[in-house]
Amino acid sequence: MRVTIATTVIFTGMFMMGAPPIKMGLWEVTSVSTTQATGMMADGLKRSGQNIGTPNTLVSKLCLTPETWEKSLAGNAPPAIGCNRSNVVSTPEMMSGTLTCSFGDNSMSADQKTYFDSPEKVHGTQHITSKSARGTMDTVGTTTAKFLGSDCGDVKPFSGIHRPNGPPGQ
Repeated sequence: MRVTIATTVIFTGMFMMGAPPIKMGLWEVTSVSTTQATGMMADGLKRSGQNIGTPNTLVSKLCLTPETWEKSLAGNAPPAIGCNRSNVVSTPEMMSGTLTCSFGDNSMSADQKTYFDSPEKVHGTQHITSKSARGTMDTVGTTTAKFLGSDCGDVKPFSGIHRPNGPPGQ
C-alpha cells in the first residue's frame, strides 16, 4: 500500500513539463490498493500485518511547492539506476506512463494514469508488479487527491509523505 502512494506521488508529475496543472500547497491523498502475493513475499506481507487480497486505504498529506515540482516531480530528474520510463503521455488534463526497473533477478513494473480534474482535484490508477526469487507481488490501486490550501502547516515540502499518526515528512 505504501508503494502505491509513493508511486502515485512520484508519477503525479514525473512526466509533466512546464507549469504545474495543479495548485501548490497542502494536498490530502487517499489511496486504496489491493495486493496479491506469492511465495516468501506473501509470507513477509502476512507477518508484517498487511492484508493480502483485500482493499487497504491510506490517507496522507503531501506538500507541493514550485521548487519541489520543478526539482522532483516535473521529470527533470533521471530515473533511478536500473529503471526506465516508457509509454509516456502528457497533456494538461492527464498523464500516464510506465516505469520499469531491473536489479539482477528482481524486477518491477509500474503503470500509472493520473487525471488532473481541476487545479484542486486529481485522481488516478496504478498497477505495480514486482518479481524476485522470493515470489511475486501485484498491487492495483486508485488514488484521489484534493487541495486543502496554500499553507502546508507542519508538513514539509515533498520530502515524503506525512502520515497523520507519524512525524512530518515520513
